[in-house]
Amino acid sequence: MKTRVLLPLLALSLFPRLHVAAQQPSDDPFVWLEDVEGQRSMEWVNAKNAVTIAALTRSPLYQPFYDRIKQILDSKDKIAYPSMLGNSLYNFWQDADHERGIWRRTTWVSYASANPVWETVIDLDSLSKAEGVTWSWAGASCLEPEYRRCIVGLSRGGSDATELREFDLTTRHFVADGFKVPEAKSGIAWVDDSTLLVGTDFGPGSMTTSGYARIIKLWKRGTPLSTATTVYEAPANHVSASASSTNDGARRYLIIRDGTDFYHRTRYLYDHGQVVKLDVPTDADVSIVHGQLVVYVRDPWTVSGKTWPTQREERLSARHAAWSTRDHQWRDVHARLPASQHPEQRPERVAALPLSGWTMDVRKSAGTRSRHRGRRGKVCHLEPVLLHVHELHSANDAVRDGGRWQRGGS
Repeated sequence: MKTRVLLPLLALSLFPRLHVAAQQPSDDPFVWLEDVEGQRSMEWVNAKNAVTIAALTRSPLYQPFYDRIKQILDSKDKIAYPSMLGNSLYNFWQDADHERGIWRRTTWVSYASANPVWETVIDLDSLSKAEGVTWSWAGASCLEPEYRRCIVGLSRGGSDATELREFDLTTRHFVADGFKVPEAKSGIAWVDDSTLLVGTDFGPGSMTTSGYARIIKLWKRGTPLSTATTVYEAPANHVSASASSTNDGARRYLIIRDGTDFYHRTRYLYDHGQVVKLDVPTDADVSIVHGQLVVYVRDPWTVSGKTWPTQREERLSARHAAWSTRDHQWRDVHARLPASQHPEQRPERVAALPLSGWTMDVRKSAGTRSRHRGRRGKVCHLEPVLLHVHELHSANDAVRDGGRWQRGGS
């Protein structure tokens, strides 16, 4: 296997081209570095890297550390962390024999054995050789619950910019005349098997000053990407706009995110052509589990005169609501949950909001769950929801693949 250990400064040479340069003061002596792939910029990076590498390699610790790290990366004894897609377990794997890596799958029974038998789904080394491009793995977003079609991300040399292609997990081939998004800083979300939400470079004015997509469009199968319909636009001075899709087993939820910076984002629910703002803190982490919007707050959150604290000594405050399709309002019912006697059972900083007009109550009792549902726009009987943090993560991860543009909560 060739070297995959990169020094921090070496990573500068992999930065993708920014389509719109960030605004810089006219007196900035380094503004020319905004042209990140320009000859002058690359000469400057290479010169700085050479100085850094020379300093590092003079240390007697350098080569032993380098060799040990490479040995670990090439080891076949690494843990094969799986992603659960339908009835199969998928894993992206790199070692000495697979420099670019392979995306592979196995069964639950095989994975639990001492020597799992893996089936290669995509071989990036073979693909790179066939296409004459050094492709890196950039994740996959698969349409659940069938898990037949995926949008696979391919990154040229490890760049943040990716080419997105539709892939068939049954045939293990890219779909002829399927969805394909040209190389750019892009992201997608499945709406159904014939429709995507897409954020990408649609041309002049479609990217933010940070170089990310700012426009989300609805794209129908069999139509040119240029004819996709705009459903949301973020201001050009925000960081990015993106979309995500989650199927909780009962229905699909589509979330649009408008990132004002890397730490704050406004979220919207996209439902049958309507874009409705979700009134949650912009710095919170959000996930969807069993029909509920689960919010991890970083700061105390006051809603309707009630404050949800974040301190461990405080009790959890949970907000339950039924969504009204008539006037697009949350119908609120508040409940206070007593703190557990056991620290590991205290789900601090978690609040649950039912989505799409259904109220849902999940009760923990002897390892079982029971649910109560109400009609759209009406509140049914509600009781406190006690969901532990590890349960929320495991439930949400079960319906996701580790695609780079899909990672994390909504």
